[in-house]
Order: sequence, then C-alpha cells, then structure tokens
Amino acid sequence: MKYYQVKQWYDTIHEVEVSRVTESCVYVIGSDGKERRNGKATTYEQYFPTFDEAKDYIGKRFIAKIESLEKQLLIEKGKYELFKSKY
Repeated sequence: MKYYQVKQWYDTIHEVEVSRVTESCVYVIGSDGKERRNGKATTYEQYFPTFDEAKDYIGKRFIAKIESLEKQLLIEKGKYELFKSKY
C-alpha cells in the first residue's frame, strides 16, 4: 500500500510503499526490499495515508510560519518606532 512521507525540513511529498501500518508506525519497504519501521509522526518526518492529507499538513505548516513571521514583524516595527522616538 502507498503512504505519503513529508520530511520536516523539506516542503515535498514522497510516495512510499509500506507493507503494514499500526497505530503509531509504518513499515516502509526500502529500495533494497527490506522492511523498516518508522514512526508515523516524528520530529523529522510524518506519514499520511493520502496525498491530500500530506498536502494539507504542509499547507498548515506554511500558514503557521507566515503567522509567526507576521507577529515577529509587528514586534520589530514596534521596537523600531520606540527607537525612533527615543533618538
């Protein structure tokens, strides 16, 4: 069966072949034909049963980054205005 892998540091989706799935793990079949057990949701990668779920995950991650940067921008603008008013 196919699952979709999203790595933490890359905004790409990779289709992988898995032999079985548990509540917390996927068993990925490597290029050497061997089975590897990976966590479904780890610090470094996520696995999803559908492409749309993987795509939504990346989209939500982008939105969270944008919101964080917008907040940081407001903070920095406030600091700049305070600096200008003092000096």
